[in-house]
Amino acid sequence: MADESKYDKWFAQRRVLTDDERLEFIATRPLRQAKYPPKDRKPVSDDKPSANVDAGSLVSFVSGVSGQAREDTLNSTLLAQLAADVKFKRESDTRDWYDYYKWVLGNIFWTIQSFSFETFGSGTKTFKMDEVIIKVLESLLTDNEKALLEATIQSLKALADDDRRVTIFNQESVKSTKGNFQAAVAKDDKNDVVLRIGAFYFTTNTEVTRLLWAEFTSSETSLYKGTQEMVLNRASSGYPQVRDQIVKKLGTRAKQFVDDLDIGG
Repeated sequence: MADESKYDKWFAQRRVLTDDERLEFIATRPLRQAKYPPKDRKPVSDDKPSANVDAGSLVSFVSGVSGQAREDTLNSTLLAQLAADVKFKRESDTRDWYDYYKWVLGNIFWTIQSFSFETFGSGTKTFKMDEVIIKVLESLLTDNEKALLEATIQSLKALADDDRRVTIFNQESVKSTKGNFQAAVAKDDKNDVVLRIGAFYFTTNTEVTRLLWAEFTSSETSLYKGTQEMVLNRASSGYPQVRDQIVKKLGTRAKQFVDDLDIGG
């Protein structure tokens, strides 16, 4: 059994791990178990956009991102979510959760800054979370990327309450009156992946059952948002060093927490 006190100390120091430490760290990470049946994902053409539910994240890929790069993005961000879920309560210890999420990603070849969260003010009596996501991220996105994110959200909203993808995203992003989720658009940059991501967490007075469908009362809701551009280094000296270890560590979780969304194209 791994000495977790060592890793806790390294996390407190925000240590950048060596190659050997990195592989050991991945192999020994406690990950939350899945409660969803595994499902194979459909093969994706490199020249078409795609989108996925990835636990508590919605991830969209523009055309031109290779199938392997899409898998790398989904697997690495899933690993970081599930590792952070074990260390901190996703909905109530949110700042610590994001610090750990960032630390894991930074040690598996993502270049990532600290999430700088700000209070979101809707300026209206009520608001819907799907509209907030677009409003927060639109300044980071091209018109095509914004349209893709909108299509991703609408694809999820169009599904039935008992659809597997709805169940995964809602159960992984919301617990009663609190939530923590991400929405992102990925593109290729000379074989690296650039991920423009919005991170959100909230507390409200009314129980939330379907995050993107609910109407929130502004005076009863505290919503925080942060955005940034993350880059996955996929050069031979980067992510390929840990790819197989991450796939092995996730095991069937990659088929349990991740599912495809139909966005056309």
